[in-house]
Amino acid sequence: MWSGITLRGTFDNVLASVRDGIAEWVTDGSFDRKRAPSISSAGWIIFCPTTKSYLRGAFYEVSPDASAYRGELLGLTALHLLALAMKLHYNIDSKMGKIHCDNERALGRASFYRRRIPPGSKHGDILRLLRNIKNVLGHAFTYHHIYGHADRTKRWDRLTLIEKLNCLCDGWAKGARYEGTTAPRDATTQVLPRERSAVFINGVKQTSDLADVARFELGLIKARRFYVEELGWHDDAFDRVDWLSLDFTLSKKSKMYQIWLAKQASSFCGTRLMTSQIFNNSDTCCPNCLRPDERSTHLNLCLCPERTRQFKESVADLQRWLDMNHTHPDIAFWVPRYLLGRNRIQFQALPVYAPPYLRLQLTRQMQRLAEEQDSIGWIHFLEGKISKQFYHIQQAYLAGSPSPHNGRDWVKSFISALLNISHTQWLFRNITLHDKRQGFLATMRKKELIADIEKLHHTPIDDIPPESRFLLDCELDELKAADNDHQEHWINAILAARKAGLRLRRLNIRLHLQSRRRRRLRSHPPPPPSFERVTTQQPVSHTVFADLLEIPPRTRPSEASIEIQFASNKRRKRRRKNPD
Repeated sequence: MWSGITLRGTFDNVLASVRDGIAEWVTDGSFDRKRAPSISSAGWIIFCPTTKSYLRGAFYEVSPDASAYRGELLGLTALHLLALAMKLHYNIDSKMGKIHCDNERALGRASFYRRRIPPGSKHGDILRLLRNIKNVLGHAFTYHHIYGHADRTKRWDRLTLIEKLNCLCDGWAKGARYEGTTAPRDATTQVLPRERSAVFINGVKQTSDLADVARFELGLIKARRFYVEELGWHDDAFDRVDWLSLDFTLSKKSKMYQIWLAKQASSFCGTRLMTSQIFNNSDTCCPNCLRPDERSTHLNLCLCPERTRQFKESVADLQRWLDMNHTHPDIAFWVPRYLLGRNRIQFQALPVYAPPYLRLQLTRQMQRLAEEQDSIGWIHFLEGKISKQFYHIQQAYLAGSPSPHNGRDWVKSFISALLNISHTQWLFRNITLHDKRQGFLATMRKKELIADIEKLHHTPIDDIPPESRFLLDCELDELKAADNDHQEHWINAILAARKAGLRLRRLNIRLHLQSRRRRRLRSHPPPPPSFERVTTQQPVSHTVFADLLEIPPRTRPSEASIEIQFASNKRRKRRRKNPD
């Protein structure tokens, strides 16, 4: 932060203006999202308006959270650190001047006095440092907002002093940013002055919420274990995949889209082979090309003419996207041909299959890209696992192009285009499989229904009850041409009629047997009963004391028959009234 400080005039003049409270403290930040997306820079100046003496400096910081807002905060932090050093060393207790900045939001954050910074705040490291400084510094400044880049609309001689100083700070900040692109420093030891603690994850300082980065790094460890141990990848191939760009791409997708890609990449998607294990079904063929054992790797390799035509149309759409989005010419030329190879040709071997008279060869950077992508694989390429060389090549190419996007933006869109090819194949496959009228399952079901109809239509008329024999009058061709619902209704009706006919035949047989038994009994009556035919012996009490036994009634007498034996109450009342 303090390298490259320049002093013009004497430091005593600058210090005197600070003591008198007339010093002008001006800062400006710089950020180029296109050419240096990870560098934030700032330029600052402490100017004495009476003696024209000043102290100035410029610096840059490398961070994945770099932005123009962070550059402004860095410049304000540098000014507050200088003010704190002067206050403690020279015992300055009065006002120290005015701070000017062209970013109103950063200026407002620097002017606040906060007791606590939330852990998930953006650029929380700078905000905590400013809080600690201001608790010691006190109310030493007044904060003023100015409009930046005033030299774009005014001549230099018409600018105010503060506007000129702001333009100079902007130029110094741009110079520091350029220095960061040509001679980058090690970001693993990059800590702000007076910063009490800092968190580094995988060598990168965390400036805001730790949850997202920690979750990504922990997920990367689990993914490495799964790909190496379960899928048989090599560690080098895993390290060559641009997982960060894939994570950025999926963060903008829906949750169901992320689940689909996770199941597709881990071979747990709903292919016919997987569903056959779940539903105990023996049919595992692809619904389009009828190749057995359909797996997740078969998604973009299906040789069905319709799906092949759809794949070529998707590659043509990708070719148009590459031509319209400032793609490196080598990438735009070789990537569509690599996709059309359908996993039969390696990326490095593409020039071998080109016509000899063209004498096509891969450049050195494309040779490195092809080598890394071949180690990753063609199938995984269409799942968004691309080489990191795509980002490096495209970042350098877009830096000199008129496109407003940088390499990270292009890579995210490129991964989305690749995933769109696979997702289109998945939708095509599901529609052809699950469509209720023309789908593969519906077609197979219709064949089964037609076979059942042909078998049931030849049912003997005697097996059907008379009231249901109209079902056999339906034309066989009309039943075959009907929809599945109508066919299932006819099959259920004829099966129910056959079951009713079977029940009716059994009932007729039972009635016929009963009538034959009755006729046989009528023609051969049983002999009259005789005492000799008694085979059961009666108890002794029934034979010896038969005259003394009371034979119980066969049915229980009703209450009315018992009460009728009693005298009527009405008759008793009449007798009392008429004793005669």
